[in-house]
Formats: sequence, structure tokens, C-alpha cells
Amino acid sequence: MLAVTAHVHRTIHNFNLFPSDNKNDLEKERIGIIATRLYIFLTLVGLIILGFYTSFSKRSHTFTVERPSLLQFEELYSMHSSKLNCPCSRFSMSYARIMSLSPRYHSICSSEYLEEHWLSYFGQVELDIESILLLSTDFRITGQSFFDLMRILCETSRETIENALRVFRSNRLVTMNALSRSQFNIETMTRMKQFEKRTITSFVDLIKLVRSSIQTNQLADEAWTNVEPSSQYNNETSKWSFRFRSRAFRTNSCSCAVSNQCTHPVGFYFQTDTSRSQSNITVPGLVLGCYTIDSLLLSTLECFYDKQCVKLVVDNYDFDVVGLVRPLNSHAVQIEPLRNENSRFYPNTTINEIFSQLFVEDWINSSNFTSYYTRCEPTQCTYTIGKHISLTYMLTMMLGFYGGLSAILEIVLPPIVKVILQQWPKRKKRIQLNNLNNITTDTIMDSSSKEPSHSSKNISEKLLSLNLFESERSSTEKRFLHKEIIATRIYIFLFILCLIAAIIYSGPFSNETKLTEKKSPTMNIVNDLHQKNISSLSCPCSKVAIPYSRFLSIKLDYHSICSSEYVSPLYSINLLKKNDSLSLALSTHYRVLRSLCQSSHRFIKNAEEVFGTRELISIETLTRSSFDFQIQALISTFISQTSADYRRTLSFIVDSFSANQLLHLFTSNWQVDFSDENENYTIKTFPQRFSSSNCSCAISSNCSVQLTGDILTGCFPYYGFRLSKFQNLSLGKLSDDLFIEKWNNKSNYTNYFEACQPLECRYTISDKNNPIFILITLLGLYGGLKYFLRLFTGQSLIAYRWWIESSSKATNTIEIS
Repeated sequence: MLAVTAHVHRTIHNFNLFPSDNKNDLEKERIGIIATRLYIFLTLVGLIILGFYTSFSKRSHTFTVERPSLLQFEELYSMHSSKLNCPCSRFSMSYARIMSLSPRYHSICSSEYLEEHWLSYFGQVELDIESILLLSTDFRITGQSFFDLMRILCETSRETIENALRVFRSNRLVTMNALSRSQFNIETMTRMKQFEKRTITSFVDLIKLVRSSIQTNQLADEAWTNVEPSSQYNNETSKWSFRFRSRAFRTNSCSCAVSNQCTHPVGFYFQTDTSRSQSNITVPGLVLGCYTIDSLLLSTLECFYDKQCVKLVVDNYDFDVVGLVRPLNSHAVQIEPLRNENSRFYPNTTINEIFSQLFVEDWINSSNFTSYYTRCEPTQCTYTIGKHISLTYMLTMMLGFYGGLSAILEIVLPPIVKVILQQWPKRKKRIQLNNLNNITTDTIMDSSSKEPSHSSKNISEKLLSLNLFESERSSTEKRFLHKEIIATRIYIFLFILCLIAAIIYSGPFSNETKLTEKKSPTMNIVNDLHQKNISSLSCPCSKVAIPYSRFLSIKLDYHSICSSEYVSPLYSINLLKKNDSLSLALSTHYRVLRSLCQSSHRFIKNAEEVFGTRELISIETLTRSSFDFQIQALISTFISQTSADYRRTLSFIVDSFSANQLLHLFTSNWQVDFSDENENYTIKTFPQRFSSSNCSCAISSNCSVQLTGDILTGCFPYYGFRLSKFQNLSLGKLSDDLFIEKWNNKSNYTNYFEACQPLECRYTISDKNNPIFILITLLGLYGGLKYFLRLFTGQSLIAYRWWIESSSKATNTIEIS
């Protein structure tokens, strides 16, 4: 056992990968053994380092699924949602393809109460105008305008929604990558909810603007519900004069000059009743307001849900005029009450609340994900999975590394060991001689100077006689030895030539074009990359269409006049208490101011909501500078469009009053007066002419006269307000600017970037090759060239020998013959 152990130890100790041809040359054997040990050590160290590196590193594997079906897509998304990328072949599609939206209206809009047979209830009740006279506040008079206006609002609401739906269906959903089913449902539901809110708010705000314009200009209603006509006899001129005064509702001490919330119960009256009388039979839920629109919106439909109440209305059709009216239509007699099933509104809900939803009970919406995916039609889906390097790949890398390293070490180690073993004793001897006698320094230097020359000569001779293809014949035939040396030189020449070509191709003098990918780049990384002006840079957004509300808001600084005491209702009430014409005109002036401030606030709020739902389409991620530039352009466009829309809408409303020559409380546009006795004192109207400027309201709407200070009165209170001033500022200019002094842009690039959320940035650059890459390439090339060129040159030499021998035999045969 001890003998075997000793033999193994001796074998390992004398293991030599670089043996000498001459077994008796102990020096060469020693060099080979040392070089072998260094070879084994360096190879093991290199393989261990490479093994650790590959075992802890990961490789990203990208998988591609061509033209995935909907089922495949959903399976892929459930497993790789965060890393799945499925670009759409068609980026946009109309809402009509993928969404369906329709309203279900309140039952009143499709009920018999808006049909002709019911409206005949309010037809010509009076058969004998001389003997029958019903009050204008009687239900049989006011009811006609109530239901007529109800029908108009229902039809207008329906038409508005249908027009908006046509526009909505033509809008387009833009998606670069296929959305999942849940993402699609969220996107479509958000858009439909935004449409519902935007459509309702826009129309209701328009009606509010019309309503406030009517009220602030104190237009006279045909039923005289907001104003009371009165006459006064002038003893000096012996003439009657006509004028209006604001109606005050006795029941709650409310004046239409101050508020539009004044109400009076609606019911049935005796013919002998006056406007101050209370109704004898009241219709529950119905009230009389300053205007017909007020009467409608402040009322409820509770009576028309109750069968007994409907019967009460039908039975009192001929109240106090029995036998004097036409018979009621048979369909109207048998009319059924409204049904409250499947309604979100209670019977006692005000019509204003129902109208604020455009009479819509609910919205029936649906989305079609299958249709969306069919339209998107991704051509392929890719996803990336990071895995540890496989054992096979690791072994392949290690074998390749070992091949190149071993080839280098086989050549480099023996000479290095030989040089070290030769120089070490000399250096040691030199040091000893220097210590013994400094005098012999020159001699040692001379000998050392000669040695390099001798050594150089030996190296030159060895290089010239270098033979890598030595065979047994070489020792006997010099001609073969010479050919082997030439083959060695050819081998070395080709080898060096290939290495030079490889260095030129993939070395430090050549450029490498490489694709660089940065996964989930941060905001700073994207901006830094753009600053480098890389032409091939691409950082696509994962979400192409981003609502403005995600990253943009506008803060407004309003003029102080809209927060002053002049806009408070109390200020107008205190003016009315003075009970003179000047105070009434001033009260109306400040009421116009209050109304316009409120209208501008409402208009801007609605415009901001609509603006916030619009989308910024950006396929590539915007840099901060590009973002700021685009936002500034968007804000400028929004400001100009909003102001222009407001001016155009308000001017259209008030100009329509002027064009139709409507009367108002102050009669400053048209003068109302009685004719003379010859014409039975009938009421006539005459164009109002302002004597100070000789201007007639029949021709121009810019006529005005000074009321007090900088406050003017015109053909309509609104026109007088626009021509007035406040602290030397034109109120018309302030109104056109929506009483805004400054628009403040509150954009947030960080929010935009988070919404855009680029998944990666890609770019290609030309750069000098990596030194590690060069080293690995040369190692691999060296290992391959060593064996290939040696095989090629060796086989060529063998072929040459065979040719020579064949030629020699042929020559000898000829000579013998």
C-alpha cells in the first residue's frame, strides 16, 4: 500500500505536459514540470472564476408568439402581465366599434301628458270672453305653458343627447399595445362616464346662462308673473301712462327683482278672485314662479303619480264655469297617472333635479372586448423571462475558455519558466559578488553585456531553425528538414496574418454597432438620453393617449369685483328698500354683475372639465422641454377658445332679445303707452329714443344714458352694464375676459411621465469594441487557428512529401528503363 502511495505521489510530482525529446535533459524536464504546475494552477483559477461568474448571472430569454388568438393573449397576460408586449397592427378605432351607449328617459317624456289630447285641456276654455275671465295664475291657464315647456325640454334633451352620441361614436380610442380585458373595461367605462357628465353639464349650463340672462334683464313674461302692469293718470297732461313694476309674491314676501326662487301655489280660482287671492283648490307639487321656466323647474310631478290627484285635476276642469266650457277630450278624461317603477327619482323630486340629468333615468352601456381585440389584431406578442444560465451553456463557455487559455499557456509558460530559471541563479550570483567585492563590478557588467549578445544570437538561430512539423525523416534527410522549416514559417506567417486581420476587424480600431436597451427608464434617464442627441433613440409610451387632467390643471385669479360687496344679494335688497326708480336700476345693474360673475365661474368650470377629458397623443415620450412647449400651446389655445365661446354664447342670447324687441321691466328699449280716446286707450309701443345722444333702440343696441357716476343704462340692462366702468376699467372688457386677471398653468411633467410610463428605451450606437470582447475573440480565434493552420500546413507538407517521393520513383523507373 505504501509503495502504491509513493508511486502515485511520485507520478503526480513528476507530471509533465511539456516533455522534452531528450529524456536525459534534466533541465528541460524541470522546466516542463514547473510549467505544467503553473498551467494547471492558472487554468483552474480561470475556470473557477468563469464558473462563479456564469452561475450567478442571468440571461434574458425573449419569447415570441405569432398572431396570438384572444384566448392565447389572455393566457399570456395572466402569466406575464408586467413583461408582455403586444403592439396593435391598427392603433386607433372608433368608439362605435367597441362601445354602445344609450339613455333611458324619464316616463314623463313619453307620457300622455305631452300628447295633444291632454294639452287640449288647456285649449280655449273661455267660450264667451265677455262673461268668462280666468286669472292668469289659474292652472287651466298656466298649465299649458307648463306642459308645453316640459315637452320642449324633453325633446331638446333627447336631441342634444343624440347629437352628442353621434359625435361620441366617431371619436377614436388610440392604443399602441393591446389592452387586457380589465384595462379595456376601465378605459371604456371612464370614457362613457366622462361623456355622460360632459353632455349633461354643457347643456344644463347653457340653459342656466339663458335663464340668468332673462332674469337679469327683467324681461316681461306674457303671463305677467314676474312684473305687474300698472297705469297712472297725469292730471297736468290729462293722460294715462303705463309702466311695469316688479311682482312681489305675498305668500313669502319674495321679489322677482332680487331672486328667481319666488313661488306661489298653483290651483283653481273663482272668476271673482284677484291676483292676491289664494287658490280655492291647490294642485299638489305645482308652483308659480317668476318665469315659466322657474315654475317648471321648482315644481314636482307628485300629483301626476297619484290617481286621485289626477282625478281631482280632471274633475275641476269646469270649476266655476260649469256649462260654459267645451267638453273635455275623452282620452284626457281617462288619462292614467305616471308609473314610478324602475325610476331613480321620487315623485316629490323637483323637476329641476330631473332636468339636471336631462331626464335620463340611467345609461345603458356596454363594451365589446372581442371587437376591440379583432380590430387591434396584434401580429405578435413578446415577453421576456430572466433565467439562470443553463448547465449546458455554462459547460460550453468553460470549454471554449479552456481551449483558448490552454493554447496560450502552452506557448507562453515554458519560455517564461526557462527565462526565470536561467536568470534567477545569475541574479543571485551577481548579488553575492557585489556584496563580496565592489571592484569586480565592471567585469561582471562586461560579461553580462556580452551575454545578451550571445543570448540574442542563440535566439535568432533557434527562430531560424524552428520546426513545428519535425518528423523522423528530418533527421536523415536534410531536404525534408528544410521543407518542414519552410512549412513552419508559412504556418507562422498565416497565423500572424489572421491575427492581424482579426484585430483590424474586431479590435480597438474598429467600431461596433450595438443595440442598447434600458428597461423601465426613469424620467432623468430619458431626458439625459435625449440631451445626447441620439438619432436612433426611441422611448415609446406604454399609454399613447393621456387625459389632460392627469398632468395639467389651471388656477385662476379672478378680479376683485366678483368678491366685492356689490355681488351680494343683500346689497341689492338694501337698494330696493329705498323704493325709487334709481335704486331699482342700480339693483338690477349689480344683479347683472352677480349673474355674470357666477356664469363665468360656471362656464370656466365646465370648460376645464371638458378640457381635462381631452387626450394628449404622444407615441414617443416627451422630454421636459418638449412637454413644456406643448402645454404652453395648449393653454394658449384653451384660453382664447374659452373666452371666445363665452362671448359668442352670451352675445347671441342677449342679441336675440334685442332682435325680437322683447319688453322688460324698465321699458328702456320700447316705450309702452296708451293711445288716445279715439283709439279706446289701447296699449301701443314706441321705440325708445335717448335724447342725450339722439339714439334709438330700434336701430342700435349701443344707446346709453348716464345713470350715476360711471354706471350707464342702455336698451337692456346687459348693454348698459357693458358700457359702464368700474375703477376706470370697462365692465364689458372684464366680462369678455370672464373677470379673470391671470391664468396660472399648473402642469406636472412627473405626472405625465408616470402616465406615459415608457417600458424601455432603445438606441443603437457605434463604439470602440470592448477590450474583454477583443480578448475573448482573440482567444477563441487563436485556439481555432492553431489547430486548423497546423492541420492544413501539416497535411500540405505530407502531400508535398508524397508528391516528391512519387516523382522520384517515376524518375528512377524512367532512368532504369
